[in-house]
Amino acid sequence: MTVLHIKAPTLPEYRFEWHAEARKVYLVRLGATPQQGEIVAFEIATHGDAINAVLIWTRGFREGQTPHLIKPHLTE
Repeated sequence: MTVLHIKAPTLPEYRFEWHAEARKVYLVRLGATPQQGEIVAFEIATHGDAINAVLIWTRGFREGQTPHLIKPHLTE
């Protein structure tokens, strides 16, 4: 089974894993016991798609961490 570990430098408390055969990207919270992956993306076919999925997830996570900023694309 091929597993690619992806780190996001701005989020050192997390590690991402792409499981090629399962075609899924998992988020692993480092320092948590037990370490358990949470699925963050499905149907990820390639290494490049996995990196892109991590970038998209981290962008959304960062945006959620800034509640004081106005987000017109999230309002009606």
